Amino acid sequence: MSLQLYSFSKSAKLLALGKETLKHLIDSGRIGVIKINNRMKIAHSEIEEFIQSNTIREKLLPDNVDATAFFGSGFRKSDDKNNPVINDETFQELIKQKHIN
Repeated sequence: MSLQLYSFSKSAKLLALGKETLKHLIDSGRIGVIKINNRMKIAHSEIEEFIQSNTIREKLLPDNVDATAFFGSGFRKSDDKNNPVINDETFQELIKQKHIN
């Protein structure tokens, strides 16, 4: 078994998070750390588990809610004007704001 450990900075980059946000996740117990001397290391498995547990696979809003009004700009419209589709970059930013803050 190979254990891959990342530094705090590398973990923040892998998760596309700021260092303060990562610190909050660690302090709240949502991401586990390994302490070696006075340094924190984060196992690859912790990063994978965090991503899996925060991946949303269900519809975020009911059909009768206008996603553009709810989330703001950053949507591209699908063929059906009543069913907007969020682009990937905006969705990732939304997940960071709504689920981490």
